[in-house]
Amino acid sequence: VEVVVVGFAVVRERGCSGLVGWIGRGGMR
Repeated sequence: VEVVVVGFAVVRERGCSGLVGWIGRGGMR
């Protein structure tokens, strides 16, 4: 659950592109 919150924070700061990079980095563990 914490990972999702962190990912959402990144998306809000960097936008959709940030989400793609976050998932590509393996953030969706």
